[in-house]
Amino acid sequence: MEIKYIEETTLEDRLKYLPENSNEFWSFYMIAFVNKAYKQNDFEKYFKDYKDIGRFGLEDNKIVQQLFDSLMNRRNVEYFRYYRDDEGTSFKFWDVFYEDEKKQAELLKEKSDQLYSYFNFLVMSDVKIKNISFFFYNNSYKNKKSNIDFKNYATPKIGSDFINIDTYQKKFYTVLIDIDKQYYESLLKNKIPNSEEVLVVINKTIDLQELASPIIFIEYPKELVVYKKLIKNWLLMEVEKRKRQFMWEEGYIPMPYLEITKFANRLLDPAERDYLIKDSPEYFQYPKHIFSGYKGYKLFKYYSKGIYNQTMLTFIYRNMRSNEREEYKILADPAPFLEWYNSQREHDNIFQINQPLSKVNSKERQQNYKIIKSLIEELYPTT
Repeated sequence: MEIKYIEETTLEDRLKYLPENSNEFWSFYMIAFVNKAYKQNDFEKYFKDYKDIGRFGLEDNKIVQQLFDSLMNRRNVEYFRYYRDDEGTSFKFWDVFYEDEKKQAELLKEKSDQLYSYFNFLVMSDVKIKNISFFFYNNSYKNKKSNIDFKNYATPKIGSDFINIDTYQKKFYTVLIDIDKQYYESLLKNKIPNSEEVLVVINKTIDLQELASPIIFIEYPKELVVYKKLIKNWLLMEVEKRKRQFMWEEGYIPMPYLEITKFANRLLDPAERDYLIKDSPEYFQYPKHIFSGYKGYKLFKYYSKGIYNQTMLTFIYRNMRSNEREEYKILADPAPFLEWYNSQREHDNIFQINQPLSKVNSKERQQNYKIIKSLIEELYPTT
């Protein structure tokens, strides 16, 4: 679709430009956004050194094209972030434009199949718009609720005898920022990067072959396995944090994070995974009268850290007792289970299990349960 200056501002007036091909809806939307910003924001004040502006004149097409190019390549983003109304109130322009465009499309959607498709496109783009908004108003990704730096994560697990943890931290920090930028740019351009393009970005900072098996571990195979597990878990944790932030659908990991995930999952071969499990002193030390297997025990231990009332306890017990496959099952009836569970706790209040699963089940609890279970699957895979 041609990038040009458009005089009309409302969707109804812009309908003559709405493409028949739905694959071009994103371009139509972005061109409208840039034009609205050009009209609404103080272009001359922001771009003081721009010569031969000719606002709303002969040079308008040229200006819109340059603004569009800037936005697609993450330059001059601050120009598009906010606008002020006549009363001086500041609004997040990216967010407001989307909501306004969607409202206009909803009012017009019955006029034609094309408009109905455009409205559906806007509704389906909600998560994408919010993802872009996250980067629009943050200079880099940082989830404060789950921000653990690599140094604090790695030091107690491997120490500094084999690797320079500070160097690793800097490299990981840089490569993750670059990957986040690539994801952000792919959303703006509506173009998914391929594997080769992602690897070019990663390899600018980190040699993946060296990361997978540093030469220093060549005579220390056991330490190498611990190191690989550390790197794998760290990378997968960073991807998981973004999965929660960006609200990706279950089972979906977009490029470029998919390339990171594939690399992490290839780090440990079956023999190394088996060593990590079977060589652990705690592997055979779990309450076998309560749980059918070690993985079920670990799943409950991880989940139980967030239990603060008996409704949550009832949910995890009923779910693992009735719905789980053999390696995750709780074997014990409620009475012996509660006797064991309450003996593990330091609190005075005693929890009971007195409701069926249907009364304590919820979408949020199931989602949290699946997230923790997927972590257990990664940490303790079946070999």
